[in-house]
Amino acid sequence: GLFWMQIIKGGFYYNLSQNNRIRLVSMDASRGNILDFTGRPLADTTVSYDLVIMPTEIKDKTDKANIFNALSPVAGISVQSLEAIYRKNYIGPFTDVVMIKNIDKNLALEVEQMNLSLPAVKIKPRSQRRYIYKEATAHILGYLGEINPDELSILKPYGYKRMDLIGKTGLEKSLDKYLKGEDGGMQLEVNN
Repeated sequence: GLFWMQIIKGGFYYNLSQNNRIRLVSMDASRGNILDFTGRPLADTTVSYDLVIMPTEIKDKTDKANIFNALSPVAGISVQSLEAIYRKNYIGPFTDVVMIKNIDKNLALEVEQMNLSLPAVKIKPRSQRRYIYKEATAHILGYLGEINPDELSILKPYGYKRMDLIGKTGLEKSLDKYLKGEDGGMQLEVNN
């Protein structure tokens, strides 16, 4: 058995181990700015922070319960509500589950301090749209909204995915393919 695993199948298992040690972390693209004729921004992008849980880092149901029990007093949300949010936003084991969007900096710092005891819980930066002259330009600029299933079925070949923000009206919609940008990512080396 050892001869078979080490000599005959050694290369195969070596390649599996190499592929297993690299984790891909996706990063959403920042949306492009909309400027007036003098170069002043009418719509730009700021950074906000989301509290996410990485399902691949959860070992078992007990670990998940411990995460919700630890987050509940810090976030000010009941354990049952956290469980419901997790179930609703869960897509798959390799996709981060967004628990709370646009958290304040104090909560982000508290959660980051809990990083050693809760490795599955992360703070993820996200681009957020900001309209400078909201009242005066809303009808021209339009607004962003989360992609719905019908739009996703049409736009998926163009790089759109579930929970992406797309232009719904105005310039945001008509120039969406130019403003969206391309998502990227990082490769992180991990160990067991």
